[in-house]
Amino acid sequence: MVGRRRTGAGTGPEPAPEPSDANDGADVDAMLDVVDVPGWDEDVVADRRAGLELTLRLLDERGPMRRRAILDEVYPEHPGDYDSRDSIWANWLQPALSELADEGFLRRATGTHDDDGWDVKQ
Repeated sequence: MVGRRRTGAGTGPEPAPEPSDANDGADVDAMLDVVDVPGWDEDVVADRRAGLELTLRLLDERGPMRRRAILDEVYPEHPGDYDSRDSIWANWLQPALSELADEGFLRRATGTHDDDGWDVKQ
């Protein structure tokens, strides 16, 4: 448990924190291996992959997220050579998330519009 106090002095290193209970820890690397990252240049592909990785880690850590919240976090750091938030969503993130849903890794979050909310499948 995070924040646990040690009861004995000099009893060794502090135990590692337990994983979050929100999800059992998604296999982000496996998800990234499923998706073919588009791009014409190594840097563009790397930025797009990093943006998808950040998206997946956010979903794993925070649980269900809507499009706007995902883009607020991802687009400023990893624009992927797209000129707008709408463009990166329509041309990269939403299709990648849909592909991962088809493969059984993600699901559309309950109570959201078609491609607006996403969550890691537990």
